[in-house]
Amino acid sequence: MKQLGFLILMMTLLLSGFIPNVHAKTEGQQAANNLQVAPPAAIKDIFPDPAMANEVLKDLNLNKLNKQSTSNTVTQTELNSITGSFQAINKGIKSIEGAEYLQNITELDVEKNQITDITPVANLKKLTTLLINSNQITDISPVADLANLTTFYCGNNPIRDISAVQNLTKLSIFNCYTANVENISPVKNLVNLKTLSLGSNNIHDISDIEKLTALEYLSFSNNPVENPEVIGNLINLNTLWLYNAQIKNIDFTASLSSLKSVYLYNNQISDISEVSNWRNIEYLELNGNQISDITPIANLTTLKTLKLQDQKITNPEIPFQKNISIENKVIDNFGNIVAPNNISDNGTYNGPTLSWDLNEIKDSLSYDFSTKMAILKINATFSGTVIQPLIKDSTRPVITADEKISYPERTIKTATEFLTDIHATTDDGSPVEVDLSAVDFDKPGSYTVTLTAVDSAGNVATPVQVTIIITSSEKIDPVIPVVPEERDIKPEAPKKITILPKDQEMLITIIPKENIEKLSSISDIKVTEKKEVKNKTLPKTGDQLPFTAFWGLLIISASISYFRK
Repeated sequence: MKQLGFLILMMTLLLSGFIPNVHAKTEGQQAANNLQVAPPAAIKDIFPDPAMANEVLKDLNLNKLNKQSTSNTVTQTELNSITGSFQAINKGIKSIEGAEYLQNITELDVEKNQITDITPVANLKKLTTLLINSNQITDISPVADLANLTTFYCGNNPIRDISAVQNLTKLSIFNCYTANVENISPVKNLVNLKTLSLGSNNIHDISDIEKLTALEYLSFSNNPVENPEVIGNLINLNTLWLYNAQIKNIDFTASLSSLKSVYLYNNQISDISEVSNWRNIEYLELNGNQISDITPIANLTTLKTLKLQDQKITNPEIPFQKNISIENKVIDNFGNIVAPNNISDNGTYNGPTLSWDLNEIKDSLSYDFSTKMAILKINATFSGTVIQPLIKDSTRPVITADEKISYPERTIKTATEFLTDIHATTDDGSPVEVDLSAVDFDKPGSYTVTLTAVDSAGNVATPVQVTIIITSSEKIDPVIPVVPEERDIKPEAPKKITILPKDQEMLITIIPKENIEKLSSISDIKVTEKKEVKNKTLPKTGDQLPFTAFWGLLIISASISYFRK
């Protein structure tokens, strides 16, 4: 029993001494791992990233140092044998730790890796070229004191801030595309720059390049450039990349007579008049713009490449109408009108006019064009689409006309004549219409007709009513007749008059008008002749009674005729 207790005690003491020693050793190893290893040391210790260590090993063996593996020791002198360019492109490198010991290299190219920290380059004072494109670098401040740097590529990294380059006055090439850059003021003092490439950032203002007159190559493609006119000061420019940069005109290039390569595709350029001054141009890409007239390129005899496809030309808006005609203004390099290939909405073409007869409202019309052309030995295609926007006019036409008009009965009038008579018009020239079918021009009276109008966009005018008065052609007595009171009217009794022609006496009965039509003939009129007349002499020879009767009948006949009227 005593032996068992002694054994347990000894084991406890041994374990209590061993565990602290193990723990101390582990912490020491971690501390050692965290310390930067300087040569002489194993290559893999100086360059802890295996991919980086392998690239250093290759360069050492190029100098016949016969290193078998990255476990071999290397001295600073041996590392100094690596001179000129050190390249480790697309090797899966995550860290360039140890690169600070490559003190004799003048170029470091570690593009297309997964590097996040470039602190080691701060000690590489002999560097003239640093290429770190396509990594995961956010901070380029370690380059701030690399005074001999002439070429710096840091594109395709989430950098945003390029202030570290502001004092690198020996820089000749600075390329920092796709880096979230917005402010380019740090470059304004880099007067020795010949190449500046800042494409695919978020740069609006490029005024800071105004004094960089040594520039020969400039790229601001894929940026919303607001003041491209600044480029006009760069008189030594021969290559210009400004595609997809919201450029609307190229007037700023008037002074750039040295241009040889111009890439202006996918912009909003419509006028290329300035191109005619580019006498040294060799490569010209203007596809994807709004160009309709390419006559300015006719005399560019130095061209080697020309691209003019996919133009998208938008005409000024016009009001929608059922019948629309527009002029084709697409002109080739010879000054000829380019006929359309396809016309939307069943449009027709009778050069140079395109016409449409529309049955429904449209927002726009369009036509395509494409023509092949040869300039010297260059074959190129000029193609695109012309869009004609239409706006629907919602303003109603307003009708004006006289309120009323008079015509004598039996007047003949057409609708057109009537509208002229009442001075019917609309404020926009739309035709006025009227229906006169309800007006009886043969019957005196008052009639109301309605004027209507519809413009070409289908807007209906507020109807206007006009009064037509048809008057009688006979003169109407203005005196209102008096209707007699109802009473019994007794027929007037016949009156008798005595006619005494010479020595004859004749009694004639005058019959009232109301009884005159009862007479069937003159024979119904009674004539009474008195044969005896006192104190009268006998008739003379030739006097006859029938002569007296004749006059009586004549008077009676005249009376009957008068009363029958």
